[in-house]
Amino acid sequence: MWKTNREVTTVRIINTRAAHQLGPVRKAVESRGGTSIDLPVIRIAGKRPDFLPGPADWLVFTSVNSVAQWRRIRPWQGEKVACVGKKTADAAQAAGYPVTLLPPGTEADAEGLAAVLCREASGSRILYPRSARARPVLVRELAACGCEVEAPVVYDTVTDPSAAGRLEREVQNADAILLYSPSAVQACMELLPDGLPPHLLAGCIGRVTEEAFTSWSTNEYCVPEEPDTETLIELLFEKRSSAT
Repeated sequence: MWKTNREVTTVRIINTRAAHQLGPVRKAVESRGGTSIDLPVIRIAGKRPDFLPGPADWLVFTSVNSVAQWRRIRPWQGEKVACVGKKTADAAQAAGYPVTLLPPGTEADAEGLAAVLCREASGSRILYPRSARARPVLVRELAACGCEVEAPVVYDTVTDPSAAGRLEREVQNADAILLYSPSAVQACMELLPDGLPPHLLAGCIGRVTEEAFTSWSTNEYCVPEEPDTETLIELLFEKRSSAT
């Protein structure tokens, strides 16, 4: 049973991103006059594949973490590069990968990426370094359009149990919580056995995270049309303002 003692002064938003990704979210929250409660609920555990695939026609990234983890494993070998969305593409470009293909912003998920790759790269050999928790849709759809897909696991996202006590305290007095992946939703499920307190607004970065969240909680939430931090935080502030 949740008991809260909330005094509304400024918008307080729990930032659940992994430790190395807290900064940009904090900056976006603070730029609007809010308070970012930095509280990572997951951590990234790098994994080295059992084998290293040979050169491919395309190199495909579906997260900033996959870019960082693959970069430490093998340098770019001249493949064309496709990314799931702008943030991942920005990270890939910064890491030295020349990105040539993105799905439209409103289709920045595995389904959207599979659709553009099947149009542009049907029958190609594709290298897809991925999370251990990646959904199977991308591999399945690419195989269906004749692609040969190598999908080595290069990292996993694991719940940080040390966050439990503080998370239970902070959700009582925060206004909102930011969720950037189904893994973050899963972590909150594990760390909060009583669920979220009813007043807490959730911000989900995209459709897949939204699906994970609504399967767990009935709390009010918002999700931007395109997966963008600034837009998501703006939506949270608008909803919180309309509720006061």
